[in-house]
Amino acid sequence: DRAGEGVVVSLLELGDWLSLAMPRALASKLQALRGMLQYLFKTICVQPSSLPEILKDEAAATLLELSTTILVAGDDENAQSQAATAAGAGAAAMEKAVERGTAR
Repeated sequence: DRAGEGVVVSLLELGDWLSLAMPRALASKLQALRGMLQYLFKTICVQPSSLPEILKDEAAATLLELSTTILVAGDDENAQSQAATAAGAGAAAMEKAVERGTAR
């Protein structure tokens, strides 16, 4: 089982500036999360009218809600607490999507 093996993850956009060692399973989840964020962003930018259909998908709706909460949190302590709570819900939804193979 290679899921427990360590891998080095970096962001192409940052070059060698940031590289992190982590278990392969976590790297796969982060890759799925990044892919879904990219997919949602591109889809909504190209066809904003598709948002209602996108929101029918539980993982996509949770990810968008989480992203919005994080972006508006700023320095507000209550908003940061809400973002942390949403992060837990978002992680659970994303994990389900990855397990089902529906993460984009």
